[in-house]
This record gives sequence, structure tokens and C-alpha cells, in this order.
Amino acid sequence: MKQELMTEVMQQMLPYLDNAQLKQLRQVMEQTLFHYEVAGTEDKREENDSNDIVARFIAAKRIEGCSEKTLKYYQTTIDAMVSSLGSENDDDYIDYMMSFLKFQKEIFDSNGMTG
Repeated sequence: MKQELMTEVMQQMLPYLDNAQLKQLRQVMEQTLFHYEVAGTEDKREENDSNDIVARFIAAKRIEGCSEKTLKYYQTTIDAMVSSLGSENDDDYIDYMMSFLKFQKEIFDSNGMTG
């Protein structure tokens, strides 16, 4: 639950913070929440909503230090893939998306591009 809370906060702060600030925010939240028990309430949103999954992926890549150009490439590629899929709320969708992204990264890396 703590991880979900931190991810939610970081996603909401993405437009306002750069990579270094996001990394610092994560560290501060981890240290602060270490001593607390976090309990959430039932959320009516779909757990595996495609936009949420994509936003989390992009947030993770931003924290890893990928360039804005690479993040835009990921976003554009994922958006194209999502629009071509029929079902988006099951485990197969998530597995397919992760396989697709891994394949795209291999192509990206083989062309000598860096994040």
C-alpha cells in the first residue's frame, strides 16, 4: 500500500518536478513512511486501467533517468499499441504490453540510440 501511495504522489507531481527532484521525493517518502502503517480505501477505478499502467511505466522510466525524447518515444509507441488492442483490462494485456516494450527497447538499443 505504501508503494501505491508513493506512486500516486509521484505521478501527480510529474509535471512539476525533474528527474532529480522525483528521485529525491521518492527517497523522502520512503524514509517518512517507513514508520507508518498505510491503509487505503476501496477505489472504484479499474486496477489495471491502461492509462494508469502507461503512466506508471513512464514515471518509472523518468526516475531511471531516460531522456524526454525517449519518454516521448515510449509514450507514442505505447499509445499506438494500446489503440490497436481490443481488451485492456486483463493480465494478458499487461504481459503483452511488457513484451512489446521490451521488443521496442531492443530495437531502440540496436539502432545505437540511448535513453
